[in-house]
Amino acid sequence: MVTGQDTRLRGIVLFLVAISFFSGSDVLAKVVTESLPTIEVVWIRYCVFVILAFALIRAGGGRFRVATPSRQIWRGLGLMGSGLCFVMSLQTLPMAEAATIGFTSPLLITLLSAPLLGERVGLRRWLAVAIGMVGVLVVVRPGAAAFDVGALWVVGSSLSWAVAIIITRRMSGADAPSMLMWSALTGVVVLS
Repeated sequence: MVTGQDTRLRGIVLFLVAISFFSGSDVLAKVVTESLPTIEVVWIRYCVFVILAFALIRAGGGRFRVATPSRQIWRGLGLMGSGLCFVMSLQTLPMAEAATIGFTSPLLITLLSAPLLGERVGLRRWLAVAIGMVGVLVVVRPGAAAFDVGALWVVGSSLSWAVAIIITRRMSGADAPSMLMWSALTGVVVLS
């Protein structure tokens, strides 16, 4: 019998494995973009993404047909834009700086959730967003001699990610098993 403790432990292990894969993928992308064009690197990532998504759908008995194909495509475009912009940033930014600036995503999601989802954002959350943005400005250093245009690519990545998350939220769990495949295929088709 599976207990709540087993489920939590499994979730923690899967989360750590996923973070390790994502981090390794970003490091590999930074190394490979020194010899291959960025779009090609992101295209290869999406080809692997299609293979993994297909395997997950097959293993889980999922289906490919969805109720909202247009939202799936827009979500896929948001995710693809996020990945493409982030890999572009890695050409000039150190990995740690790119990751730090990437923490603007939750801030942008909060900013967009009020007008796009109609969600109420309280004063404490607005203050947290403002403090977070100040922290990002400290890292980005706009107007300083040390400013790197790669920082703008990361902000673009974060904005694309935020839009994809907002679209995901609007779908409210519809088509959940096939979301990965639609995102992966959207990326492969557009990048091809």
